[in-house]
Amino acid sequence: MDFDIFCEKMRSSFRKNGIEELFSQSGAEKLHKMTGELASVGANMNLTAIKDECEMISKHITDSAFAIPHICGKKILDVGAGAGFPSFVIAALTDCDVLSLDSTAKKTAYINNTAKVSGISNILGISGRAEEFSQKEEYREKFDTVTARAVANLPVLCELCLPFVKVGGRFVALKGQSGKVELERAAKAIALLGGRVTEDKEISLICDDETAARHIIVIEKIANTPAKYPRKYAKITASPIQ
Repeated sequence: MDFDIFCEKMRSSFRKNGIEELFSQSGAEKLHKMTGELASVGANMNLTAIKDECEMISKHITDSAFAIPHICGKKILDVGAGAGFPSFVIAALTDCDVLSLDSTAKKTAYINNTAKVSGISNILGISGRAEEFSQKEEYREKFDTVTARAVANLPVLCELCLPFVKVGGRFVALKGQSGKVELERAAKAIALLGGRVTEDKEISLICDDETAARHIIVIEKIANTPAKYPRKYAKITASPIQ
């Protein structure tokens, strides 16, 4: 897609969704290159079911941008980064330093290669398991904001993500229409892991003629996570804290 067309479609999507203030020309240039790379290289790696660039603008870029107003600080971790959302969008549209964590090395290699091609210098992909990395001193409770999008149910996600968040920082979970129910189920886990819910923002993502329900769940870290968490992944999924 030609950059001028991409730029206008991205601006239009942000405007429809009430986040036009997040749009920038320089960010659009980076995301235009990133989207082109995802459409070509990413298709062969099966990174996303969305192949059309217009849909990528609305369903990936705009959707990811909803997280930005809820970010605090500049040291960001994106858990289960996958194809790089919201990692790429946060990095392209802010001056935050974004660490993209995914258990699949091919995906983090893709993120690093695409970041280089796109001129997004404030992002780094690393490969590893969240439940193992959060036990390492250099990662545990070291991040201002941790994000996650389309990774796991919230009770599981809280155990994977909250150990990375410093006290005073935030965990921002981008959830679909099930967000409210997941939040109710995650209440015990959030409290046990040192968190407190500060917001559950319900929004409608406008994509051309259709809308999709979204929840932006913001959890503040108010206490240190007990040392025994997170547990091994098999235990987290077999017996979530509920």
